[in-house]
Amino acid sequence: MTELEQIAAVHGVATSYYDVGGRLHRPSPRTLQAILEGLGVDPSGPASAAPTLPLLVDPGEVPVLGGLRAGAPYTVELETGEVVHGRAVGSAGGGRLSGPLPMGLHRLTADTVERFVLVAPPRCLSPRELGVSRAFGVSSQLYGLSSDRRSAIGDFGDLAAAACASAAAGADLFGLSPMHALFMADPAAISPYSPSHRRFLNPLYIAVPEAAARLGLALDDVALPPTAATALLDYPRVAEAKRVALESLWERFRQGPGAAAFDRFRIEGGEGLERHCRFEALHEAVLRDDRSRWAFWLWPAAWQDPTSTAVEAFAKEHRDRVGFFAFLQWLAAMQLADAQAEARHAGMRLGLYGDLAVGVNAAGSMAWSTPGLTLRQLSIGAPPDPLGPDGQKWGLAPFAPTALAKHGFRPLLDDLEANARYGGAVRIDHVLGFARQFWIPEGAPASEGTYVDFPFEVLARLCALVSHRQRCVVIGEDLGTVPEGFRDRLAAAGMLSCRVLWFERDGDRFREPHDYPEAALASVSTHDLPTVQGFWQARDIDWRADLGASGDGARADGKAQRERDKTELMAAIRAAGIDDEDVSVALHRFLARSAAAFVLVQLEDLAGMIEQPNLPGTTDEHPNWRRRLAVPIETILESPNASAILAAMRAERPPRPGGAEQE
Repeated sequence: MTELEQIAAVHGVATSYYDVGGRLHRPSPRTLQAILEGLGVDPSGPASAAPTLPLLVDPGEVPVLGGLRAGAPYTVELETGEVVHGRAVGSAGGGRLSGPLPMGLHRLTADTVERFVLVAPPRCLSPRELGVSRAFGVSSQLYGLSSDRRSAIGDFGDLAAAACASAAAGADLFGLSPMHALFMADPAAISPYSPSHRRFLNPLYIAVPEAAARLGLALDDVALPPTAATALLDYPRVAEAKRVALESLWERFRQGPGAAAFDRFRIEGGEGLERHCRFEALHEAVLRDDRSRWAFWLWPAAWQDPTSTAVEAFAKEHRDRVGFFAFLQWLAAMQLADAQAEARHAGMRLGLYGDLAVGVNAAGSMAWSTPGLTLRQLSIGAPPDPLGPDGQKWGLAPFAPTALAKHGFRPLLDDLEANARYGGAVRIDHVLGFARQFWIPEGAPASEGTYVDFPFEVLARLCALVSHRQRCVVIGEDLGTVPEGFRDRLAAAGMLSCRVLWFERDGDRFREPHDYPEAALASVSTHDLPTVQGFWQARDIDWRADLGASGDGARADGKAQRERDKTELMAAIRAAGIDDEDVSVALHRFLARSAAAFVLVQLEDLAGMIEQPNLPGTTDEHPNWRRRLAVPIETILESPNASAILAAMRAERPPRPGGAEQE
C-alpha cells in the first residue's frame, strides 16, 4: 500500500472496492488526492485527527465522557436553548454527568472536553408500534397527479384528493417522490432528486384556489393559472402562470390584516428560512440580468457569502421579494399539513409517505446558506451496476463529514425532521450512503470514483430520534450495491428495507412471498424502473437501445433475457397458487401475500401506463419527471384494471380494525 493509500484509508476513503458484479476496482492516485483534498486533508502535510462524533446515549441513561475528570464543572446547552450546569462524577471510562439529559441533540462543554451528545432511542418505531401491519399504499409523482380539480400541474390539492380516494380504496399510506425546493428562478431544473434545499418545499405545488380560500381572498381578485393540462408538463409555462397567480395572492395578503400566523412562521423558521428566501431573491435578480451566472459562485463576489453586508443590504432593499418567497413556504407548509390531515381523516392509518433526497444541488440554496457544508468539487454517484453499466454521476454535492461533525450533524437532523413532519412515514433515498458514499471528482467519469465512509450509527440514531418525535416509520431505500451485513444493520436500527420484485431473486428464480422480510416495504417497481406494462413489453430496453446506450445486439440479448424473466415470474406466481389472468393483478397479489409490512402500488400501474417516470442516466433524452396522468385519479381508481388490483390488495391485506394512533 502506498503512502497516499495509507492516508486515504485512515480517513475512510476506500483504496479498492468490488462492484455488484464482483469486479475489483482500484481508484487512481488522482481520485484519492481529489477526495482527500475535498475532506480537508493535505496528503503531504502532517496527519490530521478524525472529526469527533456525537456521544450516543439512550434515553434515561446518564452520559459518561472520556476525558471528563471527576468534579469538573460542565455546561450542557440543550437543543431548546436551555443551559444545564453540573459537576462530573467519577466513573469507569471517564466523568459521568450528574443526571440524564432529555432526548435531543445537545452540546456539552467542560475545561477538558467539548462534545455533542445525542440522546435518542437505539431503534426507530416499527409499523406494529404505530398500530399498522401488513398494510398497502399507493405511490405517485406529485407533479403528475390529475384530479377532478383539473390543475395545470399536480398540486397539494390534487394530493389531498388522491390520498382520500386511495384511503377509500383501502390504502393506508400514499407515497411521493421528494417535494423539496428546487429553483424558482429556473423552472427548467425539475429533478426532485436534485434539490436546492431539502428542508423547504417546492412552491409549484401550491394549490392557488385553496390558498385563496384559506386566506379569505375572493378568487375574482386572484390571477388564477390556466387549467389546461398536457401529457408532458411544460414547466416554464406552468411556473410563469403560477408565479403570476401567487404574486397576486401575495399582493392581496400583504395589504390586509391577519398576518400574525405568517409572522410566527417566519420567526420559527429562523435563519435557515431567511437565508433560503434571500437565496431565491438573489438568484432571481442575477438570472434576470445574465442566465449564464446560474451557480452562486458565479454571482458578484459580495453576494456569494450569505453573511456579507452586501447580502444584508440586498435583503433590506428587497424585503418585499424576500417576504414573498417566505410567503410561498408558509402556504406550501400549510397545504401539505392539510393534505396529511385529510388523508388521516379519510381513514389512512399512516397517511403521506415522503422522500428525502440523498443530497443537494451544488449550486443551490443549502450549499449557499451553509458555506463549507457541501463539497462542490465532488459528486455523489454509484459504481457500475445493472442500472448504469458505466457507473452513475448524480451531480449532487456530498456533505463534508468534518463540517457535519462540527455542527453535531444538526443540518441532517433538521432535514430529517422537516421531511417527517407532514406524514406517517419517511423514505431515505439511497440509505446506503449512511454507511458509505460513492464520490467522484469533478471532471472525472463515474467509473473513477470510490467510496467514503460515513458514521452509520450516528445517522441511524438521528432517524430514531425523528421517528419517535414525529411518530413515523423510517424506510431506507437500499437498492444497488449493498455491502455485506448492511441490511442487518438497517433492521437493527428499526428502519425498513425496500424490496423491489424485479430484483428479488435467488439466482434466476424469483423469491417466494414468504421469503420477504417483515421489516420491508415491497413494490413491483419504482419510478426509476419499468412499469408492469413497460417491463412486459420491454419498453425500457427499447428506450436504452434507441438512445444509443446499448446496441442492437444488446437489445436482442436484453429482450431474450426479459422473456426468460417473464417465464420465471409466471412460474413463481403459479407456484404460489395465484391464477389471476391479468399479469398486473397477479404480480400485485403475489407481493401482497408477502410478510412485508407495506406493499406499494404505483399509480402508473393502476393506470396501466407503459412509460416510467424517470430513466436513470438520461436528462433531456427521455422526458424525465414530466409525464402526467392522462385521466383524474378518481377515474383511474374506478377503472377495471385498478379495481382488480386494489381488490387483490384488500383481499390479501384486509384492513385491521382499530388502526393506528389517532391524532
